Amino acid sequence: MANPSPQHTPTDGLGTATQITVSGTGVTAIVPNRQYQVSLNVSASPNPSSVVLTAALKDAGGNAFASGNGNSASLKTDNAAIASVAGLTVTAVAKGQAVIDVRFPTYDNVEPNASGPAGANAEFIYAQILVNVGA
Repeated sequence: MANPSPQHTPTDGLGTATQITVSGTGVTAIVPNRQYQVSLNVSASPNPSSVVLTAALKDAGGNAFASGNGNSASLKTDNAAIASVAGLTVTAVAKGQAVIDVRFPTYDNVEPNASGPAGANAEFIYAQILVNVGA
């Protein structure tokens, strides 16, 4: 029998950051809230040579989530020789493909790893952007 009075429970993902939406000129979703793609060109023609991204956290219900600790998105590239990142800007460097991780820290306070640098064991909420760079 279905619950006649469904209520929010601590494990339903509501009110908790669980996904990231990413937008920017030319950015399209492959898998919404998880994977995106964008095409850039080194020569800035026919596609732009860079894109400024906007990333927003959402809960499991798709509701906007504001980080109470002031954390914001950061970018990490797997191939800086193809696409470089600075802040939330991705810039074409050379023809090829790169995967950019868009990530928010999962927790307010990140404890240092005893055997590594501070934040080495940090956990993140991710989305990825496949960057296709043409000449």
